[in-house]
Amino acid sequence: SSDLLAYIIQNALTLVLAILYLRLSKNIAHYRILQFRLHRNWALLRRMFTLGWPIVVQTAGDLVTFFIMTLMIGWLGKIPLAASQVSSQFFLLLVIPIFALQQTSGILVSQAYGEKQFSLINRVSHMVLYVGLVFALFVAALFIFFPHVLINAYLATRHFENPAMIQLAIYLMMLTGLRVFFDTIVQIKTGSLRGLFDTRKPMFI
Repeated sequence: SSDLLAYIIQNALTLVLAILYLRLSKNIAHYRILQFRLHRNWALLRRMFTLGWPIVVQTAGDLVTFFIMTLMIGWLGKIPLAASQVSSQFFLLLVIPIFALQQTSGILVSQAYGEKQFSLINRVSHMVLYVGLVFALFVAALFIFFPHVLINAYLATRHFENPAMIQLAIYLMMLTGLRVFFDTIVQIKTGSLRGLFDTRKPMFI
């Protein structure tokens, strides 16, 4: 319950600060983002829904898949579930920079598309992908060649004696390294497509 309370407080403070920023920032205030004028923007709302629902379905599909995978691992026993949680926690931590690159790709591609700088779209998409691949290769190398270092930091194995779980966690960390590499490519290209207002094809894929 304390974790949930802390999460609620964190999000409440974030909301208050975001509202203050939108109201007080000189660069943003004149857009009147917080002014209620829904009745004049039904066409825009419909367009937002058309673009947004495939993203919801895609994200929900990813989360449901992750939930089912964790549930099935739990059926295998406590040791596989514990080993999976170790690798999953590191993956969730490192997926944040991947999401940042995805958003960066989408914003820059959409800006170039809006300015009709079509040659820039290709350059931006490739540059963000190159940055992502460098990050993914570094993470993959860390997970594949030094999984025991990460596991030791997570478990404090001097006080934790379960060789079977640690060995399984090492294998899963290696596989997670490969997963990060491929997931980086998928997420960045998905962001580029969203910048071109294409959200349905990534959803179906």
